[in-house]
Amino acid sequence: MVPLRENNATDKSEKEVLFNIEKITWDFLHHLLRGEIYDIRIHHTSQEVLSKLTGDYVWCANENESVINCWKRLKSYTRLWIIMEVIHASLKSGSRLTIRGIYYMLKPHPMFLGLDYSCIPEYINIISSMLLCKRRNLGIIASPKGLVCGPLCVYSSISTISNREQQEIVFNGNKNEILVSDDLIQCLYDGTYILDISQANYILVVEKESIYHILKESYDILCCLRAILVCARGMPDINTRIFLHKLSLVKDNSTPILGIFDYNPGGARIFFTYRGGSKGLINEAFQYVVDLKWLGLRSNILDKYSDQWNTLRELVQPFSSNDVIILEQLRSRLLIQHNEKYLNEINTMGNGGVKLELEVLLKLRPGLTKYILQSILKRDWI
Repeated sequence: MVPLRENNATDKSEKEVLFNIEKITWDFLHHLLRGEIYDIRIHHTSQEVLSKLTGDYVWCANENESVINCWKRLKSYTRLWIIMEVIHASLKSGSRLTIRGIYYMLKPHPMFLGLDYSCIPEYINIISSMLLCKRRNLGIIASPKGLVCGPLCVYSSISTISNREQQEIVFNGNKNEILVSDDLIQCLYDGTYILDISQANYILVVEKESIYHILKESYDILCCLRAILVCARGMPDINTRIFLHKLSLVKDNSTPILGIFDYNPGGARIFFTYRGGSKGLINEAFQYVVDLKWLGLRSNILDKYSDQWNTLRELVQPFSSNDVIILEQLRSRLLIQHNEKYLNEINTMGNGGVKLELEVLLKLRPGLTKYILQSILKRDWI
């Protein structure tokens, strides 16, 4: 077996990606014509992504085992090359693809009949690992998901005017909501756009879109607290994580980044995705982690509202079987095991066996906005 090496995914040009795809294909055909076994050398820190689908399907355990004769591996192995061919054709033509577009394009193909949509991103991740590039270098774009508003501005760096007040404002978060698109991320990467968050005191990451829109209309949050609101509408996509990471890297920025999520294993998982990356994008997601603080909802929510227990007990829900599974997965994360406060939160949540959604705060005194304000002013976060 080829030893795994740590992946250093870097930005690559379209020409570099095309060349690498063609080189890997040529190497494969060269080995095939000579009757030799070909190992796709995936430079990965973990085999977990590979083993998710059909075992170590791109690995040959020994020299006597043929990939072609291993039928369990054959479909996955073939799908990998088909998707790589689609990506190559797209890059050649200068067009862009979405993961959903690839799924529906290949759905009628005999090799993809009955394949679940969630498998396509995993194949894409494997291909980016093979090519040691980032997923966006493959010409794959994501549907805009992240929402941002508040005291931030996006300026054009093309202007020759040195005075910031006279430079062209591309986006003004105080006036308009910003949609975190691929184009925005690309302009931030190539330096066409510059972020200015000098007027902000906090960056508040909100799990749910409904809560985000309530806070967006709050004078206390945007004007008094002067908080930038960021929402990925559930599990964060890679663009929202990149944007948040870019905010954290703004020169001389010491703005606290705080997060508010449901009090349940799903909400905790979203927090730790921002905080420590995700296994789905294991070869590059670690590059976009931020020092996010867990503002709420945490285990102390039950103590804070103990005087309203009659109302609260009607709103709590018991864990589902899926919640238990998610919690066990979280316990296995090194980030949690090595942080006593995180581990205590997860254990307390598990021992209680109940969950609360953010909307609960709308039915309790003093309300959602006051809860956030009081928690921030008391620096009640971990």
